[in-house]
Amino acid sequence: MIRLLLGDRIAQLSSPNPDNGPVGSCSHCVQTAYRIVAVRSRAGAERFTSLCTSHFVEACIMFPELMDMENARTRASGFTGGV
Repeated sequence: MIRLLLGDRIAQLSSPNPDNGPVGSCSHCVQTAYRIVAVRSRAGAERFTSLCTSHFVEACIMFPELMDMENARTRASGFTGGV
């Protein structure tokens, strides 16, 4: 799961980009990555964690700001839900 140390913050949320090569797997299991989370330290160093759908949901429960970022991405894409 994502570990935040003192002074760390979640900096960015992105989708794996298949245009840059094969989509990787989750950092915690063998499932395909759904989102990549960038964590920035107080000193400015970034580290990345790839998460499958179920690990992303678990991370959203632990870190509600992730869900806020996901909702903002959805709104920005113009997705309105439904079929």
